[in-house]
Amino acid sequence: MEAKKKGLSDFEIGLTFGIFELMIFLASPIAGKLMPRFGPKNLFTIGLTSTGTIAILFGFIDLIPTRREFFIASLIIRILEGIGEAAFVTSSFTINANCFPGMLSTILGILQTCGGIGFSLGPFLGGILYDIGGFRLPFYSLGVAMFLMAFLSRWLIPKDQGEKTEPHSSTGYKGLLRIPTIWIMMFALFNSAMSTSFVNPAMAGHLESFHLSPPVLGLLFLLSGAFYSVTAPLNGMLVDRFKCHLGGMMVAPAAIIISLSLNGPSPLLPLTKSLPLVITAQIIFGAGLSTLQIPTYRNTLEAAE
Repeated sequence: MEAKKKGLSDFEIGLTFGIFELMIFLASPIAGKLMPRFGPKNLFTIGLTSTGTIAILFGFIDLIPTRREFFIASLIIRILEGIGEAAFVTSSFTINANCFPGMLSTILGILQTCGGIGFSLGPFLGGILYDIGGFRLPFYSLGVAMFLMAFLSRWLIPKDQGEKTEPHSSTGYKGLLRIPTIWIMMFALFNSAMSTSFVNPAMAGHLESFHLSPPVLGLLFLLSGAFYSVTAPLNGMLVDRFKCHLGGMMVAPAAIIISLSLNGPSPLLPLTKSLPLVITAQIIFGAGLSTLQIPTYRNTLEAAE
């Protein structure tokens, strides 16, 4: 809303959103390199603190009067925010691996559930805060919450996670990229992200023929994410208990293909488009994504060892 008020084009708004993810992609390997030097706990705290600071600064961006300066400031803030997020997200994986070595997939499943809940509640809570305090309150609240998490992490995360360490492997990034399993895991994550990115925009037009109310439409969009969040910890526990991470990754693509075929439905199937069919497809899609994504972390670590 503020971007539109300042006269930013759709391309500029999209670039402002997209550059955040780009910086996470670029900064995450650098954060991994810095981990032995700073220690996972310290890097986690630095990332949270810097991201919280940037979130609060974003709340003041509406004070910038001109369109050009507003756009440049938005890009800079989103770049710095992406770097901070890369630091604390990357270090969180290391902390989890060190603290729960026998429960990697279970912990990852729980974290994915928390992330799914956050993505679902974020727009809702942000809207409430916006109605209460205007543009700035959501950003102030997010910044303060991150400061609180950074403060608590100094006491809750074990002290040994703050120590500088020597890298456990001398493989290096070039060596990792020579491992076929690493490429398979990256390809799996790439495809799962791509399937989500093209399904969600297409769903709006696909559901128009049902003439649904906005609340029901919103629930259908949340359905796959909700089942992802529900099944993620279950998949994690199954992987850790039965060591079936490879089997899960073989079943998951079939589930995703089935869900996409039902969602259309595919002309190869003797089915007609219906709301129950779309709901079933969304449920299978969410469960299939979690079955595909959760085992990748353990597979990647085992391949790198």
